[in-house]
Amino acid sequence: MKTTARIITLLLALMMVVTCFIGCKGDENTDDPSVTTTTAGGAGGEGGEGGDVTTEYVSKLPQDKKFEGEPYQFNILGVDGGTHQQFTTIEIARDTLTGNVVGDAVYYRNEELKAKHNFEVKQTLSTSVVTVAQNLYLGGEHLYDVVDYYTVNLIKHAQEGYLLDLNTVPYIDFLHPAWDDTANAELTINGKTYLAHSDFNLQSKARTYFMMYNRELFHTHEEYQGVYIEDMVDDNTWTVQKFYEIASNEFAADLDGGGKGGLLDQWALCADGHNVMACFAYGAGYRLSRNNNGVIELVGVDERTTDILNLCTKATLDPMLTLTSNSALPGITDRTGIDTFEEGRSLFLSDLPSSFDIGLNLDFEYGILPYP
Repeated sequence: MKTTARIITLLLALMMVVTCFIGCKGDENTDDPSVTTTTAGGAGGEGGEGGDVTTEYVSKLPQDKKFEGEPYQFNILGVDGGTHQQFTTIEIARDTLTGNVVGDAVYYRNEELKAKHNFEVKQTLSTSVVTVAQNLYLGGEHLYDVVDYYTVNLIKHAQEGYLLDLNTVPYIDFLHPAWDDTANAELTINGKTYLAHSDFNLQSKARTYFMMYNRELFHTHEEYQGVYIEDMVDDNTWTVQKFYEIASNEFAADLDGGGKGGLLDQWALCADGHNVMACFAYGAGYRLSRNNNGVIELVGVDERTTDILNLCTKATLDPMLTLTSNSALPGITDRTGIDTFEEGRSLFLSDLPSSFDIGLNLDFEYGILPYP
């Protein structure tokens, strides 16, 4: 049972958060802190604008802290994705070396922390994290130091007052370059930060939408031979208009003789669902709200936002150009879009890096793109 922490917080960055919470438990003497020179952006907790600057700051971490006696147990509750293993928390702990790059890195990191500070990272994975956490909060029990949430549940518990303002947690230093300045600034409301983002949160990388395109299929079109869309990204000409121009240029084709739009035909775009439109709209600059110095303001609907929504809808939801898992086609499944792209029958794919973990295997040349 834990008696030193009243509120369970979230898993942000295991290396950083583990050290900072362990520091809270014992001697907080920082008479001899280390001085680090690094390249960092503005402080997310302070609403910094980012940008590379050379910053010298004093680390608050007690580098020589070591627990006496038996190793201290640092307990974390993480997500077990069940049949959807792409949701399983991957940053916490590994019992053995398995040859997996991430898993072995986690194992070696935890072993080094144990040797240096004499504490062990212990994980419990649950398919019902929010229910377990909710029951612990209501029962006043403190079994875990950190909880790893699905974001939607985390927001709910932050609103209900169960989570700690990260700015009040000793040793968390938002000046450190591992923190995402832009995300942290946007997520700081009225001076409080309940959600933050850092380089150590690997699962967020696996669940971030991105685009791919089939270079070989792209180059079969005479107009695009020798052309690479990545160059358009570098030249700032990769726009929704350009995407729609390319997608509409005969890449959707009737392959089975039954008319365009069948599961066995060729498509301009495959996506896991209609949320692809939201990815395009956000990339094009649409915002529902904005953070104005820590105060959330709704963005009004003007001609620009209307144009963005209309164009993104036309570009991504045309049933003759785009195949999604929401399409009203007999026999469609969650994997149809991935399978179609894998078979070389789609120019673009909008999906997640975790799709590679669930069997996306490509034997043709492809490129990875941001949303236009």
